[in-house]
Amino acid sequence: MARIEKRVICARTLELIRKALQAGYIDPNSGKLVQGDIGTPQGSVLSPLLSNIVLHELDTYMEELKKSFNRGRIRQRNSEYNKLELKRRRSEDPAVRKEALIAMRKLNAYNPQDPNFKRMLYVRYADDFVVLVIGSLKDAEHIRARIKGVLANKCGLTLNLEKTEINNIQKEGFNFLGA
Repeated sequence: MARIEKRVICARTLELIRKALQAGYIDPNSGKLVQGDIGTPQGSVLSPLLSNIVLHELDTYMEELKKSFNRGRIRQRNSEYNKLELKRRRSEDPAVRKEALIAMRKLNAYNPQDPNFKRMLYVRYADDFVVLVIGSLKDAEHIRARIKGVLANKCGLTLNLEKTEINNIQKEGFNFLGA
């Protein structure tokens, strides 16, 4: 409520929010009133609004982190791919050209491990978010640690490490951080 009071100054609105948070909900199976200890009641219409108020600090931080993390305009070209491309262009033998093309199709034109190219994408939906990282595993772990700190220090929330995974979407160079 302290974070909400920083944004909402109307006493009546604040009182309505307090009452809604304390209201609880009726369990559809048992028909009994369920009072929650923390958070908003299940299915509350206030959940998206309160989530946006509380997580605004994370959104702002992630935009700044993205600006400082992103590096490079484009990836370096793959030297092996370049050699095959040159061989294909220079050869007049159709068999050599076809062989080079087949080999080129098995390679990336750009170096997926280019250390001078990094990108980060942050997407939040309600109280969940996903961070996509083009970079190293170390980069993804560093970002997760920073998010954990921002959630604790600025949002009053705890990052659930059991639900937070770092997955390698490709074999190399692209890590996924989802919470």
